[in-house]
Parts: sequence; structure tokens; C-alpha cells
Amino acid sequence: MYIRPQLKQNLNDCSEARPDLRRLSPHHLSSKVRRMLGAVADRGRGLRKGENGLALVEVLIAVSILTIAITTYISAFSTSAIAIGREDRRVTAKVLAVSQIHHTRAQAYQTAPVAYPTLTPPSPKFTVTSNATAIAGKDDNIQQITVTVQFNGRTLSLLEDFKVDR
Repeated sequence: MYIRPQLKQNLNDCSEARPDLRRLSPHHLSSKVRRMLGAVADRGRGLRKGENGLALVEVLIAVSILTIAITTYISAFSTSAIAIGREDRRVTAKVLAVSQIHHTRAQAYQTAPVAYPTLTPPSPKFTVTSNATAIAGKDDNIQQITVTVQFNGRTLSLLEDFKVDR
């Protein structure tokens, strides 16, 4: 191994100043320095002594775990989006039915059976029907109001109330 003359002189000067360095040859010293530098470099990469890096199996396991986690998250997100849409339609139908009951009660009393005017739904997919039927008995001034709200032909809300002629 070639060592520059100035470096060789510096090593000799050090060995005179520190006797414990005399036993180290320039070749031995450079290999020790090389090992120390290698250990520092390995520590910087997070490797243990004797490790060269990640194995393919470790990488595949990590990718599999990430894939499962991401798939689960996306599945939960889409399921909750569907549930929110259903609940939104159900609440809209309930609000439409209650509003229609109040609207029908505010209309002038008509002799049963009659279909009172309905509110305009927020979407053409909703249909609102309001029917009034006479209650059998002595009093002809009471009607039973039935409001049905459908979404795409499927009944989402059915509400009943009474209307009195005053």
C-alpha cells in the first residue's frame, strides 16, 4: 500500500509522541479507519452489524400490509358514503311528509274523499301524495290525512294526521 511521504512522516511523529501508536502499521491503521468509517456509514443507514439491507420478503410483507390497510380504508369510505346517501334521502322524505301535513292542514277544508294540493319536491325522483278520507262516525267534520313520500317508486315515509273543519 502506497502512503504519501508526508503522511508517513506524520504517522512516525505521532508514534513518537504516543508510544501506543507504534504497534500500528500504516496498513493496519488504514484498515482500522476503514472499518470505523464503514460502521459509521452503516449506522447512518440504520443497519446493524452484519446486515446489508432489507430482504425481498420484508419488502413484500410491508407492501402487503399497506395494501390491506389502504383497501380497508377505501372500503369503509365507500360504505359510509352509501349510508350517508340513504340517510339523506330518508330524512328528506320525512321533512317532505311533515311539511305536506302542515301544508294540507293550512288549506281550506274540502269534503272527503279529496286529494289536497301537494308541495313541489326538491328532486323529480321524489313524489308526494296527500289524500284525505272521512272518518266513519257521527262527525263529518274530521278527516284523516295520509301523506306518502316515495323516492324512485319506493315508499320512504308514510305519515297520518287529522284535519278538522272549524
